[in-house]
Amino acid sequence: MKIKQAASYQDQVRILKSKGLIIEDKNDCMQFLKHTNYYRFSAYCESFRYEGKGRFIEGTTFDQIRNVYMFDQKLRAWLFEVVEEIEFALRTQISYHHGTKYGPDGYLDPNNFSRYHDGRNFQHHLRTILRENKDSPVVKHHNDKYDGKYPLWVIIEFFSMGMLSRFFKDMYNEDKNIIANLYSTTGACLENWIQCVTTIRNRCAHYSRFYDWEFADYPVFTEKALPRENTKVWGHLLVLRNMYPNEYEWNTELVPRLEDIINRYKDDIKFEHLGLPQNWNEWLIK
Repeated sequence: MKIKQAASYQDQVRILKSKGLIIEDKNDCMQFLKHTNYYRFSAYCESFRYEGKGRFIEGTTFDQIRNVYMFDQKLRAWLFEVVEEIEFALRTQISYHHGTKYGPDGYLDPNNFSRYHDGRNFQHHLRTILRENKDSPVVKHHNDKYDGKYPLWVIIEFFSMGMLSRFFKDMYNEDKNIIANLYSTTGACLENWIQCVTTIRNRCAHYSRFYDWEFADYPVFTEKALPRENTKVWGHLLVLRNMYPNEYEWNTELVPRLEDIINRYKDDIKFEHLGLPQNWNEWLIK
């Protein structure tokens, strides 16, 4: 099959209309497509098509889909802000515990990790991040003053979220459980949550879709009352609730802001595409 040829903005509008999308203002639609990739926009169209067909469900408008796109954009910004604080706290807790127990450079000794730890691969990643940040004042300072030696609480700031997740996964269960206790859960559960946070962060960093997205993995909870196997964003929201470091800020600022975002677009979004229960806001309060 030959690759598709590029379509002009006018053609993109015509294609959408030919598939049954109601577009009241062609120029408005065209202006939107000039700064939003058609392929990117088409991903949001899928929730509005007849299953297994290319045509839009009767009555679907361009404004509806654009509103869902705008909702997802604001949800993603909210998620990234939340994940940032969780990541900062997690770096602190991991480096504090490991650095206190095994020493400032104990992270270099494979004996301070479980048998799953690949020391050579870890050292390779360390060299890579130091090379990538060679112009950082922190790296220059430690190269000049400490012969290129870095305590864990310094070098961990250069870890990607994926590297941080792997670091925690490789720790001894005893160490994982001590950190997990700060989150009122088990080491195994926290390991799963950190992976969920990593997934959210990566999707945020690549401006990926959250609305009507099926996650490949799902969060694990020890509480029996919490939903099982929720592959939509709802399960991940519960992880963020459990891991956010400031309970007061979460309850009084972040949850109300999320309520505002959802209420603003409630006429165009569907809770089922987010996995939300009707009383979702009550669930999110700590």
